Amino acid sequence: MPVTSTSARLSIRNILFTTDFSAASNAALPYVEALAKWFQAKVVIAHSAAAVPALALPLEPIALDMDPEWESAKIRMKEFLDHRPFAGLESEPVICRGEVGIALPDLIKDHQIDLVVLGTHGREGV
Repeated sequence: MPVTSTSARLSIRNILFTTDFSAASNAALPYVEALAKWFQAKVVIAHSAAAVPALALPLEPIALDMDPEWESAKIRMKEFLDHRPFAGLESEPVICRGEVGIALPDLIKDHQIDLVVLGTHGREGV
């Protein structure tokens, strides 16, 4: 009986690149770009803006357009995108609220992420 060989090809359609816009995050850029080109995948570029600190008095939530952390995140994302980090590739910027470890599962689910690539300096929990 002849032996046949089959191999399954790994399919990666959506890559999540999380960034805090630091040099450590930027070190992951070439890997994300190479993987996205190889698999012809979409890159979701995500940044998590710090949550507004809880106040002692119960107040209405701060509107996003008045939140300095949110506005800063929007500006930093725009500056990052102005450098066209993934030119020629399909990409989507996303800004979310809160700690990245808490936001990550929702990002993965909502954007049907197959692979997460991030750079780290190793000083925090993620």
